[in-house]
Amino acid sequence: MGLRMAIGKQPYWPEYIKEKEISYKWLKKIVKITDKAFRFGKKFLDTRLAWISESTPLQRIHGLLVVLLGLLTAIPVPIPFTNYLSTIPLIFLGLGFLEDDCLFILLSYLMTAFSLAFWGFFFIYGAEGLKALF
Repeated sequence: MGLRMAIGKQPYWPEYIKEKEISYKWLKKIVKITDKAFRFGKKFLDTRLAWISESTPLQRIHGLLVVLLGLLTAIPVPIPFTNYLSTIPLIFLGLGFLEDDCLFILLSYLMTAFSLAFWGFFFIYGAEGLKALF
């Protein structure tokens, strides 16, 4: 999806996903859980600086960021919780897109910088360097 966003195309959903049906029982549980989460999140999310999320050139950069964070999340490192360093900025980016809240998008970029610094340090110095650092 990030690549399609980066090249300026609409997201593509395979037919088997579009045709998938969810039982009423599951849908009711999903709505109940997400309703609580959205009510809590609504306290923080608001439409701010919407031009950042609506600008076509910036959408391509956001798409590349989604791809980069997705790749960093997929790195199989045997250190617990390292995937969170890439997942949390991805979540903030998604929330920012949902509500056109560019404060969340900008926070996502800031967290991505921290994540890239961590991964750069990890690739240069390895696990021993991280142990020495912490």
